[in-house]
Parts: sequence; structure tokens; C-alpha cells
Amino acid sequence: MHADAQTLTTVIVVPCYNEAERLDVDVFAKFATTRPWLNFLFVDDGSTDGTANLFATAEQRSPDQVRVVLLKENSGKAEAVRRGLLAAFEQGPDLAGFWDADLATPLAEIDIFRQRFESQPELEVAIGSRIQML
Repeated sequence: MHADAQTLTTVIVVPCYNEAERLDVDVFAKFATTRPWLNFLFVDDGSTDGTANLFATAEQRSPDQVRVVLLKENSGKAEAVRRGLLAAFEQGPDLAGFWDADLATPLAEIDIFRQRFESQPELEVAIGSRIQML
């Protein structure tokens, strides 16, 4: 059973590899500032292009809502998500999930997932897909 709907804390893991040129972490930070229940946990999967520096700046600007996990070497997206979710669960959130860094799915969809958990507290898992069902 989830906590009161007004207090459902949520951690979203964002796995990243060599995203320094195309990732706008400010978009994530601005989104989170209007949602005090939301934290982003960026996982740098052994990037070699300065992605870690980008995350360090974001974490300094929004230490209450942005955290970073640095993996020493590239292990692949699945491992980055796994490690990120393990770190997220250490924070004790009511909800945890992951989001693609390219924002192919808009961040506003997080609100929709959260609302579903609020309205149906018996739910334990929600899965989104960019594949349209025929």
C-alpha cells in the first residue's frame, strides 16, 4: 500500500552514456522544481565525453532533487538502469522508475503514471511503451 497520494515520493532513474552534447539537464531540474515529491537520479554509464561534469553541475544546483551515480566503465543500459534502481530504492521512495535521457517520452508522462498509482493503490508496476498497439 502506498503512502498518502499527496506524499508519494518518486525517484526516476535516467541512464546516460556520452550525453554531454545532447542532454539538457536543466529541463529535468526545472520539471522537478514544481514537483517536490520528485527526484531524478542520473546514472553515468562510464561516459568519456564530459557527461559526469554536466551531472555534477546539475547536482550542485538542485541537490535536493538531483542525484548522480557514476559507473567507472560502460556496462550497458540495462546494468545502468539496474544500478540506478538499486540506488533509488536506498532513498526509500514510494515509487521508482526509469526514463530515457532523450525524452522521447515527455517528462509530463511521469505525472500520468503517478496519478495512476494514486488512483489505484493496489498497483505495483506500470510499464510504458513507445510501441503503438495495432
